[in-house]
Amino acid sequence: MNLKEVLVKLEKALSGMTYEDFFRLSWSLGDLKDSIRETLQKETKSKIESIISKLKNNQNLTSEELKFVEMWVVGDASYYVDAENNFSDWLKEFERLKQLIAGFDRENLTKEETLKLYGIIQDMTMLVPLISNFIEKKERVKMFKTTTEVLDPLERKTLLGILETKLKSPDF
Repeated sequence: MNLKEVLVKLEKALSGMTYEDFFRLSWSLGDLKDSIRETLQKETKSKIESIISKLKNNQNLTSEELKFVEMWVVGDASYYVDAENNFSDWLKEFERLKQLIAGFDRENLTKEETLKLYGIIQDMTMLVPLISNFIEKKERVKMFKTTTEVLDPLERKTLLGILETKLKSPDF
């Protein structure tokens, strides 16, 4: 799947507004994401192998190499956090839904009230993973930067393990 094909499917989904178009789009976006990841793996493999060799030989990494490692380990998270612009809206919606749910905190709900609560809970179950994912990505970036400020022997070993694992992983 290439970017041009995905752009066509984006337009089709938006103009058609059907479940089928959006479902197909989600698969195409997943394929494109996999293709981008595989391209990055191929293009960066030799440089990462060189950095792994330096870490194994207790050589210091240059600031450029450390920036490259950061891009390789948490670049996906960092660029996602930078691109995401709905987080504050999600928190407002979370608060709104929380208040609605709290309004049902009593016994003997009618069937209609039970269905309304169900719909609100369904909305909340779609929202919480978005918030959780954003926070997880932000925390990953922060933890990486904190951990790599000064590479002591334990952090060096940990970083080496992360790089070797990611290098072998099909899910980079």
